[in-house]
Amino acid sequence: MRLSMRRGVAEFVIVLLGVFGALFADGWRESRQEFRAEHVYVDRLITDLAADTQELGFVHRAMDRKLPSIERLMALDVIEDSSAARGVARDLSRAVIWSWSFPSPNGASWEELVATGRLGLIGDVELRDAISRYYSSYRDALEGLEERRQATSLGQIEMQRIPTEWLAPDSTGRGGSPQPRITEAVLADLRTSIDFGQLRRAANAEYNYAQYAARQAENLHDRAVDLFLRLEAYRDAR
Repeated sequence: MRLSMRRGVAEFVIVLLGVFGALFADGWRESRQEFRAEHVYVDRLITDLAADTQELGFVHRAMDRKLPSIERLMALDVIEDSSAARGVARDLSRAVIWSWSFPSPNGASWEELVATGRLGLIGDVELRDAISRYYSSYRDALEGLEERRQATSLGQIEMQRIPTEWLAPDSTGRGGSPQPRITEAVLADLRTSIDFGQLRRAANAEYNYAQYAARQAENLHDRAVDLFLRLEAYRDAR
């Protein structure tokens, strides 16, 4: 009787240890999977932010070059000679050709974390909140840019009426900077045909958009760089 009880207790303990062992093993495997998933997502976020940094930096540099050209067009009331016409044509090329859409964020990794409810994989709460605010600010910036783009639609239409031959990029362009194909005939046409009132209205509307885009690109670029560095430090410390 006593031996039977001991055997029963031993069997119970063995079963209990087996259950606890299985639970521990499952927990360990789950922990390892979460650890690997965390590293995968952190690496993906770093890649996304690196792409944002590059694209926003390009936009900011381009807008910095575009704004002075638009300012000159806003003040233009006469084209005195061929040399001045050549400068106007280059300013027009920057104002029109560089009117691309503001880049969307590379946010697929973050959106996936949100959609799957796995934000907790980023263990640093402050870092996680900073990433969330970055993408929220990016969305707000895009909405603000769209509002300003709609407000400048008339200016864009007027600007696009400028003869395309004045704006055709030449093969001599360097570093992505458009260089208009300028002939003496084009210069003469530019000096006599341009509507300065229309041009100033269009340039003023485009300036408001470009100025806002430059500010947003600079702000988001700096935040993307900061998050990129913080995520790298977080990954290396794990």
